[in-house]
Amino acid sequence: MSTEKYIIGIDIGGTTIKAGITDLEGKILSEKKVITSKAGAEHVVESIKTVISELMFDVEASRDDVMGIGVGVPGPTNTDTGIVFSCANIPGFEQYPLQKRLEEETKMTVRIGNDVNCGTMGEAWLGSGIGYKNILGIFLGTGIGGGIIIDGKLVSGANGAAAEVGHMKIKSSGELYGKLCGCGQYGCWEAYCSSVALEREARMRMEVNNSTMLWDVCGGDITKVTAKDIFECAKQGDKFALLLVDYELNYLAKGIANIANILNPEIIIIGGGMSLAGDILFDGLRDRMQKYTMAAIYENLKIIPSKLGNESGIVGACALLMMHNV
Repeated sequence: MSTEKYIIGIDIGGTTIKAGITDLEGKILSEKKVITSKAGAEHVVESIKTVISELMFDVEASRDDVMGIGVGVPGPTNTDTGIVFSCANIPGFEQYPLQKRLEEETKMTVRIGNDVNCGTMGEAWLGSGIGYKNILGIFLGTGIGGGIIIDGKLVSGANGAAAEVGHMKIKSSGELYGKLCGCGQYGCWEAYCSSVALEREARMRMEVNNSTMLWDVCGGDITKVTAKDIFECAKQGDKFALLLVDYELNYLAKGIANIANILNPEIIIIGGGMSLAGDILFDGLRDRMQKYTMAAIYENLKIIPSKLGNESGIVGACALLMMHNV
């Protein structure tokens, strides 16, 4: 039996579940990744149970060695009750008692929270947000998630559903006016500039234009186009891809500027897979943010990538567990 103490962090994503076991300083000692089941919540619970056993085996830990399990969920959650309200990109989580089910299966203490809230806490603890008290986290992936820290405290709202920024409306409601979002409503921000939305826009345009580097990259199969492909082709000067990046940046900057104008953060941390695009994303975003944000708010505002990258969700889930004094 190990003499160390550990925390397990689980980051449930729309595509993959990332899991890690850390020491009490947040250092990840072992990591795992599994595909997120689309067959329902119980299948996700089984996957998490299995990966937890594998992590504990890797460090030779028993249940007594583990303080608890923190879980980041891609949707609104209530940390106090342990209930998931819904997950727009994973079926079967409507009003689902995830904390209770995981505690039943693992016999360990569990805390759940929104995945991007966790990611933002991870950045504040060990990443790009160290030393800042007013932080806006924006994570760009299958959807768009937000995390808000004001005066050093996470803003979770009345029932844990705060900062669902991906579902603020940027187009008029109604089928004729806004694009359909995974949440079932129309005109949501993430329906325009998440990675899935950007790929959907690219496919729509490629149906009428195959004179593009993207066409060659995907071998003429537009279903294979990825956000990464779009940014890579844009970096090489492909005009078609550059127009798609401009489309992305325009919606992204307007949405972030609207939030910044309300919160007046010191720093905006951009995470998720799309943040790996680098300068073409951040330089373009800063340029447009300056146009859309009030001068007093934009002055001294830092817009930087996540330092922890794909590990921010795991580290943040551990921070969630520690925050509740488990």
